[in-house]
Amino acid sequence: MALTTLEAVSYRDKDTHGDYFDIEAENIRLTKVIAKDGTKHPSNYPKFFKLGDTKDFNSLEELRPHLIKLGKNHQALAIRGTFKNARKGDKVRRIAENVENVKSKIIAIDIDDIKLPSGMSSTDLKAQGEYVCNLLHKCSPDNFPDDMGFIAQGSSGAGFSDEIKLHLWIKNWDELSQAQLRNLFYRVNSVYKKEYETNLNLVDTSLYHSAQAHYTAYPLFEDERMNPFTPEGRTVYVYGNDSYISVDYPEYVKPVKLTMKETHEFHDSVNGSKIMSLFMEKAYLEVVNWETEKRGLRLKVIACFHQAVQSQYCTRELIRLLRPVVEEKRPGQSDDYFEQGIVAALGNIKGISHRDVPLECKGIPLANIDGGDDEKYLRFTKLFPENSVTFLKSYSRDGEN
Repeated sequence: MALTTLEAVSYRDKDTHGDYFDIEAENIRLTKVIAKDGTKHPSNYPKFFKLGDTKDFNSLEELRPHLIKLGKNHQALAIRGTFKNARKGDKVRRIAENVENVKSKIIAIDIDDIKLPSGMSSTDLKAQGEYVCNLLHKCSPDNFPDDMGFIAQGSSGAGFSDEIKLHLWIKNWDELSQAQLRNLFYRVNSVYKKEYETNLNLVDTSLYHSAQAHYTAYPLFEDERMNPFTPEGRTVYVYGNDSYISVDYPEYVKPVKLTMKETHEFHDSVNGSKIMSLFMEKAYLEVVNWETEKRGLRLKVIACFHQAVQSQYCTRELIRLLRPVVEEKRPGQSDDYFEQGIVAALGNIKGISHRDVPLECKGIPLANIDGGDDEKYLRFTKLFPENSVTFLKSYSRDGEN
């Protein structure tokens, strides 16, 4: 596994008014801080990092001491992959286009929303890890055996609630890509929701996006006596078997992409209303009232643009209203949030409208398709004329599309 460390770095940035301001590395913390009154202060979200070491790991035994070392460094985080055209010590930005994804046998899993079973201690990471592995086995027994080895790390919320808060690391028999893992855990979550009648995910799939941060540092406590774990007790290793996810497991396929031309054409041709619907107002107020210290503001902004496009609200007006709000909560990041919001919203509309031949059907010669003996089924005895467009619509036996 290629795990690259990113460290805090001093840099100068520019706000939306064109004024420069300085960010000092010594003031950056890449973990949560737990105050004496129990308040949790979020990690900082710097724009730039100093590129650290890239290390390859092929076993959990090799990985464990490195995770413990990273856990004690509150000015570092890690990503899976390597940086393109950059060397150790360079100032880099953590964005997908800068990172080369690398296949790996080591799999990282984030668990956030599972209720602790009755009688299980909130600080018993070994029991929690075994419980999660058992759920993975029940949701996908062909991929996850019932005796997997793992490293379990208590996240910043571990020990304080009735939910399991874990960073879980397992080893697979073959090397897998991030896209394969994303597709796999989408399916695992689907089975989990159905089998356990819940709307919560078992696994946080956001971890499998390119350049996604692994927040590896242990939380900081203003009063260390509040820490429910000893320094050694927050990372636990349990020996066991590898998972057996096939190297040929299908990758996650991204939705239809939106071109910049299409984005500009939408802005140029659709004015939209400046009167908010009830749903639009609700989405907007969620951003306005979002607590600054909470994570997840980006997703709320993106959801706001989805609602704007669906309700035909003017996106230029939305940007005008949201800019001062987002700048106050995430200085210097508003343009990035707005660009992602409009692209995601328009991409969704395009994806819903898009029609394509399923991947598994592509490449099958039409002349070889046998429609059967029933008269209402097509039999392709000859190919369609060249340079022609043929529209086919299928029906099931009960007459439904």
